[in-house]
Amino acid sequence: MPRTKVGIPWEQQELEAELRERYGGYMMIPQIREELGVSEPTVRKFMDGADWFRVGRARKYRVRDVAKRIYESKGK
Repeated sequence: MPRTKVGIPWEQQELEAELRERYGGYMMIPQIREELGVSEPTVRKFMDGADWFRVGRARKYRVRDVAKRIYESKGK
């Protein structure tokens, strides 16, 4: 079944597209930290519960999940 963007707010879709252009499909903690301007422990708390993949020693998060967390944190 194809993935769709039905039900995803427009602002979240724009943020996802911007992050995907800069980082590709996945982001690591240092990249998320740079985007948010916060410390690594804060990023870990911010992304707590999100799915991630281990590549070597790094955790990689889907750009869609990161964009969703950022959008939801803005209280929209």
